[in-house]
Amino acid sequence: MEFLALAPRAGIRTTTTVYALERASEALTDLRAGRFRGAAVLVP
Repeated sequence: MEFLALAPRAGIRTTTTVYALERASEALTDLRAGRFRGAAVLVP
């Protein structure tokens, strides 16, 4: 938690793309195809 609080001050920007758990295969396809930057997050 401390790192996440300090990250913006250090110029670190996070990017996430949210997918419903049911769309996990789509998230993997998008990841392999380079359709997003950062991390994919699966939400149950």
